[in-house]
Amino acid sequence: MKTKISVIFCLLFPFRLFCEDINLKGYLSLWEKKETEVLPIAINKNIPINLKLKLPTSPQTIETQKFIYKTTQTYALEMEITFYSIFPYEGSVYFSLQTKIKGEINIVCGGYFNRADFEPFPVMFCSGYKEDRIIGITLSRNPQ
Repeated sequence: MKTKISVIFCLLFPFRLFCEDINLKGYLSLWEKKETEVLPIAINKNIPINLKLKLPTSPQTIETQKFIYKTTQTYALEMEITFYSIFPYEGSVYFSLQTKIKGEINIVCGGYFNRADFEPFPVMFCSGYKEDRIIGITLSRNPQ
């Protein structure tokens, strides 16, 4: 009940006093798939992500949090996931994330979310080609 009341106050009166931070709790998995295979094979599985993202307090402002993960297992990659809460000039706060993967493969992807799709953690995947394989990441709310 407290959370619903806080959300209502946050939407009606966007001041820090009434706004709770968003606790982002989920998982990152890195995988690869040959084009001839049906399912991907995990390279790094269920890497926990646990961040607090503040809500912006005035129009035309944003708040961000970054998660960075580096791996040399199978592929040398650096993954950077930036989570955004955005207070536009008009309207209510919305959310976004951008994923950058750099190294043996370079990928950029992202998405826009309403609060219900973003909290407790946004769910999406992102992938790209490296020779005869597809390499990608999955963001999930539960371990895979």
